[in-house]
Amino acid sequence: MKGLLIKDICSMMKQTKYFFVLAVVMAFMQNDFLFSYIIVYAASLPITALAYDERAKWGRMEETLPLTRAQIIGSKYMMGYITVAVSLAIVFCGRLYGAMAYARPIRMENMFSIVITACIALAVQAVNLPLMFWIGVERGRLLLILIIVSAAFAIVSLWEDLEIHQASLHFPLVLAAAAGITAVLNILSFQISKRMYHCE
Repeated sequence: MKGLLIKDICSMMKQTKYFFVLAVVMAFMQNDFLFSYIIVYAASLPITALAYDERAKWGRMEETLPLTRAQIIGSKYMMGYITVAVSLAIVFCGRLYGAMAYARPIRMENMFSIVITACIALAVQAVNLPLMFWIGVERGRLLLILIIVSAAFAIVSLWEDLEIHQASLHFPLVLAAAAGITAVLNILSFQISKRMYHCE
C-alpha cells in the first residue's frame, strides 16, 4: 500500500503542491466557506488520483502486480485520510493566526467545528469513492462536483447553526458522535468499494 500511495503522490505532485500552497493562502483569509472548501476538496483528491489511473490505463497494469483488491482500494482511502489531516492542520493554523492577529479569543467551539468539518469531508469521501469505483470518474464528474459543493454549503450552514445554538450544545458529545458516524460510514464504504471495483 505504501508503494501505491507513493505512486499516487508522484503522479499528482504538481496539482497537490499548488493546492496546498493555495490552501495556506485561503486559510489565512478567515472565511468559513474557504475553511470548509479546503477540507472538503482535500477529501476529493483520491478521486483525482483515480482519474489519473483511468487515463493511464492503470487497471491493466495492476492485474500483473501482486496486489490485493483491498490494498488497491485502501490506498485511495488512506490518501484521503492523509490529505484531510494535512488540510485540517492548515485550517487550524489559519484559525490560530486569526485569533492572534485580530486579538480574538481562541474559542473551542470553532476548533470543534473544524474537526466536525473534517468528519463530514471524510463522510463525503465515503459516499464518493464507491460511486467512482462503480461508474468511473469521467462519467461521475458532474455528480462528484455536485456532492462536493453541496457538502461545502452544508458545512457552512452547520457552522452558522453551531454559532446560534452553541450555548445548548455539548461539543465533545457532538464531536464523538460525528467521529463515530464517520468511522462507520468509511468502514461500510470500503466494503462496498471492494464489491464495486472493476464491476461493469
